[in-house]
Amino acid sequence: MKFSAAILVICLARLRVHHVNADQESQCTLYMAPSSITEEDEFKLGMYAGVDFQPGEVIGAPEIGIPLIHMLMHNGKEDDPDFLSEQADFMWNRETVHANFEVFHDDDVANMDVFIPGIGSLGNQHHTSYVNSAFDFEALFNRTMITKITSNDGVSPALGANSQYYGITMKSARHVSVGAELFMGGLEVDEEEEEEKSMLSQEDFDSVDGVLTKVLDLLNKHKDSINDTKKELIYEYIYDVFETSTRQNLTEEKKVGRDEVMKLLMDLFPESVSDIEHVLHQGGSFTFKFPESVRSIEWLKENGQCMDGLYLGKSTIPEAEKGAFTKRAVKKGELVSPAPLLLIPDVDYLSMYETEIEGKSIRIKEPKGEPISKQLIMNYCLGHPQSSLLLCPYGMGMNMINHKPTNLGANAKIVWSKSTFYDSGILDLTPDQIVELHPPNLPVGIDIIATADIASDEEIFIDYGNDWQNAWDEHVKGWDSSQTLPKDAMQMNAERSSKPFLSLSERLTAENGGESDILPKDITTACYAVGNLIEDQKNTSRKEGLESLTYDANETEMSGQHFRMCEIIGRLKKQDSSYRYTVKMLQYDDMDDVIMRNVPHANIKYVDKPYTSSMHKHAFRHPIIIPDEMFPTSWRNVNVGA
Repeated sequence: MKFSAAILVICLARLRVHHVNADQESQCTLYMAPSSITEEDEFKLGMYAGVDFQPGEVIGAPEIGIPLIHMLMHNGKEDDPDFLSEQADFMWNRETVHANFEVFHDDDVANMDVFIPGIGSLGNQHHTSYVNSAFDFEALFNRTMITKITSNDGVSPALGANSQYYGITMKSARHVSVGAELFMGGLEVDEEEEEEKSMLSQEDFDSVDGVLTKVLDLLNKHKDSINDTKKELIYEYIYDVFETSTRQNLTEEKKVGRDEVMKLLMDLFPESVSDIEHVLHQGGSFTFKFPESVRSIEWLKENGQCMDGLYLGKSTIPEAEKGAFTKRAVKKGELVSPAPLLLIPDVDYLSMYETEIEGKSIRIKEPKGEPISKQLIMNYCLGHPQSSLLLCPYGMGMNMINHKPTNLGANAKIVWSKSTFYDSGILDLTPDQIVELHPPNLPVGIDIIATADIASDEEIFIDYGNDWQNAWDEHVKGWDSSQTLPKDAMQMNAERSSKPFLSLSERLTAENGGESDILPKDITTACYAVGNLIEDQKNTSRKEGLESLTYDANETEMSGQHFRMCEIIGRLKKQDSSYRYTVKMLQYDDMDDVIMRNVPHANIKYVDKPYTSSMHKHAFRHPIIIPDEMFPTSWRNVNVGA
């Protein structure tokens, strides 16, 4: 699922009240059920709309992104790209959450994947690349702080224990009818499906739907003057014209199988003009071609689970920062939220070792010692002290549920799900058998069940277990709360959003003069900008021999793809008091340094330099413990006393 797309992250206050409309508050808007594109003997879940979504509507609840840093390097697998490759299919790249600069981006072993539960793990790609939902391309740069990582006694021991990449939002890319499976773009397609993909594509469905819409509009406009026979004749004529025109304009790729391509394409048209309105209402030619992609609500209730019960909000536990809140009231014993599980075969795969940096390269420090930390994802996964297995929930909102002991406020618990699409037989297998026989998206899951009546908009808590509590208490005991917490980029952006950015020369002058208004050493600037080459180079300053571009608002998206570190060269205050900047866009991947002019103030953000954000600190790491009474005996392959 590696995808370099932009993510919309909006103000938490807006996210918290995220109900689509009043009618949807009491009904399930999103279901989890077996995908319509599941192959025989394959386990694959998908998301289905429980209500109609109009284009541009938020679907489900915004999620978090959990970075995994240098997995190959820390496991000594730089030359083994197949290591955890199946798990990587559930991950996205760093640009998806605008984490471009969390690590070095131009080092072969400096990789970073991002695990996005919920909408990021249950969204599938259809082999035709049909898309009806997508991460919002409006920009993570609007992400705001939920709370400062401090407590009454100083810096919180939770520093670095939570992901700061939250609010990842999905929206409908077109009208999505009730019961339709949600298909996202940007995901990888199996090689054997490439041939059919080249024959029928998203553009084909859009083209046919456009013709059908125009035919319907035309006939409705003249419905009083055209009888049914003439309607059919008009439809046949337009059908023939479309076929002739399309055949003449096939791409070179599609000309190879011209006859087969044309048959597939023309079969997207309903047989009779009287069926057009129904086809469009049900989702268009795609649904007409793949009717199994739309399920009835009755089918979804019987074969799936409602998955929209939780949403992200500011936790009532200060050091937890974020929490999961109920969208609707839940009775004791009822389902709060379901969660399928992604397998990490061995918890030791998450071990991290001391590193050293030279230039823009990072490597394990020699001699390789004992692990000094674990990957952040460990805090969001389930484990047991007597097993090597680690299970990472990817249900919507599950990863935001915080801890309270059973007798001190927990209002929910985890149980093995009894949903019909799971296979409970996996609970009888050994860890080796599970790894050998099953893909990482295991055919087993958990349900969060209410242990008390829970009101709507109430925070959910589960008991993480005694081992987790003891580890946390020990971490707090050794924590230095008096340490100085330097400002991070998010704080800087919140405090200085309206202040002009200093140019490089102004910053040097301020630093030499000892002024306090200078940039912290671990923070720099980055810009969202795409530009057009300035043709008359004679009238431009080609600083350092670099090409000069002028900012193009139409081409620029607030996406990770267009996000690069930049140096401020100059600043101009416009008549409306806004600022425009000339910047040096620094090299990123295969893009060279360039000078960019007329960049808006809002397109520039402070970012933490690589390896300096809180997740790289000495932070708390521990899995949530699966209760001993429900943990399978066959999974216990670790001798705790050894």
